[in-house]
Amino acid sequence: MSCDKNCQRIVTGGVAFGAGISHTASQSSYVAGKEAALQGLNRLVSKALAGPTSDMPFANLPKTRLAPSRVRLMLDAPDVNQPTGVILQSGYVVLRATGRETGLAVIPGLKRRQSTDGSDLFQEDTSEWWVLHIDSGRTVSSRGYKTPEQAQMLASALARWRDWTLDANELTAGDLKTARAVIDLFDAAIE
Repeated sequence: MSCDKNCQRIVTGGVAFGAGISHTASQSSYVAGKEAALQGLNRLVSKALAGPTSDMPFANLPKTRLAPSRVRLMLDAPDVNQPTGVILQSGYVVLRATGRETGLAVIPGLKRRQSTDGSDLFQEDTSEWWVLHIDSGRTVSSRGYKTPEQAQMLASALARWRDWTLDANELTAGDLKTARAVIDLFDAAIE
């Protein structure tokens, strides 16, 4: 689905997580923290490898499954002090093999169109899929992925080291740096 002149793609990536890092830390400390997180993540990924010949470093992640669900995405409204939520009908909750929630969801992209009366109309865009932190309603991934299964793989990697069912306020700066490192490593591995 493409965006014409009456359509605006909703930029959701990094709203709560990616952008928060650069606003709370200097660039040099972010880079140093990212390097340390990547070193720790590389050790974690090495343990997850199926074997030395594995082509995909994320091949041996914990089993998860997608359960269809309506999911709330929070948007920052520019002219309102409170963020606005949009309920997406085509979302999925990411569950562990045991059926326990990971605290993450996979959602389609979102496009905003303005109606003739000037109100916003939202349309789901299944050409891209994002990873969302359910409690905050904010995306965790910094970009959309081609399929729900590809986004699920990232959610599995994130759920391996962090319990995302906790409140968003409990995320530390270290959690955010590690999440960014996992996402960067994942993005490099799939390209």
